[in-house]
Amino acid sequence: MVKATKVDGSQKASARKLINLVGEPLVFEVDLAAPSQNQITLGNSLSLTATASTNIGEVSTVDFQVNGRSVHQTSTAPYRFNWQPTSAGVYNLDVLATKKDSSVKKSETITITVNAPPQPNPPSSSTDKPANAGGGGSISYLILLSLGVASFCRCMSLNNRLTKKLMQMIDQKIAGFKRCLLKE
Repeated sequence: MVKATKVDGSQKASARKLINLVGEPLVFEVDLAAPSQNQITLGNSLSLTATASTNIGEVSTVDFQVNGRSVHQTSTAPYRFNWQPTSAGVYNLDVLATKKDSSVKKSETITITVNAPPQPNPPSSSTDKPANAGGGGSISYLILLSLGVASFCRCMSLNNRLTKKLMQMIDQKIAGFKRCLLKE
């Protein structure tokens, strides 16, 4: 029934009529396919695939989103995107599909954890030492240093007592260094 009101305030009503609408219900679906893993390591990418369909009209765009921000938009099926995160953390991924009539449908959210890459392990045994550690490289350097100091003292005509004191200090350092190497 429809009622109409005139400017003077009088009303007129139409007769009741039954209208039967026949047709299919509107179907508009969007889905973000769950990746095979729910966590990745920083530096790797994650392949995302979405589907979007409607029985009336057509899908115009599919927008891949990370934490609510658009990261990739496409209008061509199949809807795919390789996402490469820039930092470790937990991310919410979803897809927004838009039809040509501007209606929008959002997929269910998928949560992905991005882990920092593993840190290299520090050397843990004597076999992991650099070439000059532990062997004669550092000791040889100290011996050459002590010979150089002795020659310097002789050239400068420093008294014998000072030369002996310097040589004792160097010998103590070399002995301490040898003890440290033997402990390893």
